[in-house]
Amino acid sequence: MKTTALNAGSVSSAAEPEKDSRKGGSRKTSRINRFMVSPSVLVLALWMIIPLSMTIYFSLIRYNLLYPGDNEFVGLENFQFFVTDFGFMAGMSNTLLLVGSVLLITVVLAYSFRC
Repeated sequence: MKTTALNAGSVSSAAEPEKDSRKGGSRKTSRINRFMVSPSVLVLALWMIIPLSMTIYFSLIRYNLLYPGDNEFVGLENFQFFVTDFGFMAGMSNTLLLVGSVLLITVVLAYSFRC
């Protein structure tokens, strides 16, 4: 049984699976593809979230490698220590200078060698 849509001008059949408008594949195929990719996406998400959460946790405690069980919560005190340290500002300025120089050289060379 075929039906014609007056406004869209397309012909569809009840026996045909619904088409996915993005790439012409069926919606069933799209669901199967998502299902098969989902384990790798989950592993990748955990691969990123676990180290991020551990980094945040260790940045908020005073961790002693000699006594790993003796952790004291210090909050933002670690960040205050680094920002007020003399070597931090020197290292930050050197890093920004290096990044800015590499960016400038890359952009200049890219525009000078384009075809």
